[in-house]
Amino acid sequence: LLADERGLGKGVQAIAAALLWQRHFGVQRVLVLCAPAQRLAWQRAWQRFAGDSQDEPTAQVIDGGLHQRQAQWSAASGVRIIAPDALDSDAAHLAHWAPDLVIVDEPQGLGLHSGHWAALQSPHALVLCGAPLAEEPELMHTLVAWLDEQRLEHGARRAALEAEEDP
Repeated sequence: LLADERGLGKGVQAIAAALLWQRHFGVQRVLVLCAPAQRLAWQRAWQRFAGDSQDEPTAQVIDGGLHQRQAQWSAASGVRIIAPDALDSDAAHLAHWAPDLVIVDEPQGLGLHSGHWAALQSPHALVLCGAPLAEEPELMHTLVAWLDEQRLEHGARRAALEAEEDP
């Protein structure tokens, strides 16, 4: 959880963390969930800080009509950027793509319900929050439970793998 004032670079920190996870922990697919108005800003930030080229950006905004989004999901991309309204309509595509890292930007403004949080499954998770969470205890509880679930599931998988390696 990156909780800091707005405008202090939480997005850049998240991109840097994602690049480190890609380099050192095998993360291949990153999902960024943000407000619709922030999708292009996230894409530009990925292009700027992760070295994407204009011809073939690795950060893809999922947008448009149903058929357009289906084509976008079937294209190769290491980073997908979506708005919350796509979580219901594109749930099957998201589950099939199976992100390794989910970044949720400013959840207090996204209107997520429990089904949305359940759809955001991945071994790694990062939440960026500039609003005071103490003023929204229900959201704080949801975030901590979701982040802790991600950590606990990943830890359990790692322990199972280590147990398989040791005879």
